[in-house]
Amino acid sequence: MVGEAMNNCEPWHLALHHSGYGVKTHEGKQWQAHRYVWAIVHGKELPTGGVIGHACNNKCCTNIDHLYLTDAATNSTHAARDGLYKVGEKHGRSKMTADVVKQIRAVTNPNFNALAREHGVDSKTVWNAWHRVTWRSAL
Repeated sequence: MVGEAMNNCEPWHLALHHSGYGVKTHEGKQWQAHRYVWAIVHGKELPTGGVIGHACNNKCCTNIDHLYLTDAATNSTHAARDGLYKVGEKHGRSKMTADVVKQIRAVTNPNFNALAREHGVDSKTVWNAWHRVTWRSAL
């Protein structure tokens, strides 16, 4: 069910955080709406380390049938699998393109400082891309 296209989302129609999640204040405590709905339906707060995942991948959805208890690592794995992370050129802080990374990786025995000057980035950025610390998605 997780990651599959789903229907019948129930979007939170009240306050939204700039991240896209609904927010709710209850008894002086601010909640993410999906966490609040899960806690109310299940009659308890989340266990320590617990997070609520969205099977529909819709941040503002509060349909209890779309919400599931998980842990941060599993939730992150699901998000990566479902393509929710921006990587490469789509990442807002990207300094290079996939083509530039491929050019850098084609160099044997690279001079990282020279390549950095050539591409207008820091030598550590080039080093990380060449060693696949970053840009793992670029072949």
